[in-house]
Amino acid sequence: MPTQLLQTTLTEALNHFQTLTGRVVEDEHGNAIAHLTNEGILFTEATCSKNLDYFLPVKSTSTFDYTNINQTPSLSTYVCCDDWSGHCMSVQLTRLECKSVILCVSVFHCLMDAHSMAQFMKVWSEKQDWPNILWMNKAFISSEENFRRPLNCIFNKSNPEKQNQQQQQQLEEKEQKTIITKVHYFSSEEIRTIKKEASQRLLSNRYISSYDALYSHLCHVISKATQTDLEPSFKICQFFNGRRLFEKDEYFGSLAFWLYEHVTKCAIHQLSLSNLANIIHDMHEKQTINTLTKYNSYLDTGITIRSNYIDADIINSDYHATSWRNFGFYNIDFGYGKPMYTGPTIQLNQRYMTIMDTLLNDGSIYVILGLKQEDFQRMIEQNLLHKYV
Repeated sequence: MPTQLLQTTLTEALNHFQTLTGRVVEDEHGNAIAHLTNEGILFTEATCSKNLDYFLPVKSTSTFDYTNINQTPSLSTYVCCDDWSGHCMSVQLTRLECKSVILCVSVFHCLMDAHSMAQFMKVWSEKQDWPNILWMNKAFISSEENFRRPLNCIFNKSNPEKQNQQQQQQLEEKEQKTIITKVHYFSSEEIRTIKKEASQRLLSNRYISSYDALYSHLCHVISKATQTDLEPSFKICQFFNGRRLFEKDEYFGSLAFWLYEHVTKCAIHQLSLSNLANIIHDMHEKQTINTLTKYNSYLDTGITIRSNYIDADIINSDYHATSWRNFGFYNIDFGYGKPMYTGPTIQLNQRYMTIMDTLLNDGSIYVILGLKQEDFQRMIEQNLLHKYV
């Protein structure tokens, strides 16, 4: 679908929903500027020779079989339809002149078919052949053309002149690692335990949500599972959807709560879960007075959020919107030495996690977690993911 037609389709289908997306640009000090749009899709400004946009309709169902999500899906489960008003996922793939690829995935509502999204992320990260069906036929992604960034690519983190052939070969070998992507289940009781652990030694005027507690736990899991010295530090990057209630009068937008913090690898191994949760809590103070006031006012209402109620504080009490927590695994550099967009890829240090969906009946959560094969095995052997069961 041509870009102009895609944009028109998205505008007509999504404009009557209270949704905002945007592009975030980081400056040399680590601050972020958010450019918001209501067009329903994220466009890049990268110089490119070819721009490919895809809008992926998925089967609209009231329930989803999470139990069997990790099994090999049958192609018969996919339904291609012309109804653009249901739960859907939009994808933009920008191919740069240097043959690098930027992938932007936007999920419309958390009721998105998790099976389709999980398979899409897994196939992309492992560079498999796409299923031979209409809306998943993206053969160009698995073509034999070399999409790795060349030495003179402007997005390279290090000086091209300083890279020798041996370093480049080592990098390419790292890129060929297999990524294990699975959906993991966290019961409401397990989340309560994680939240209790994360809330230890908190000041009386502080509050750690179940969402931040689980996010802190996953940061620990990923850090301990990867055990690499290639990156001396990582940047915690969070995004908040800013709805208090779904009613229009109570909606104050998907505010660009992009929060940054640098934590060294050695420090995160030494930090307790509660200390890391405190660091994440302190990141809120980096927002403007206006956004911080709105967020804290939301936390302090006591109406829609209670410290002992799991699903009240997941994704800001808004089960209509998908919430993402991005972790620096894409390793793309926009000139400032730190990643901006994170997503499944065959780049160095592949790892990512997404808080995906909350069940309203009991507050349990499904999380998509992807790790390199050896890191995934280490996580299982050391029982890192479900240590609080």
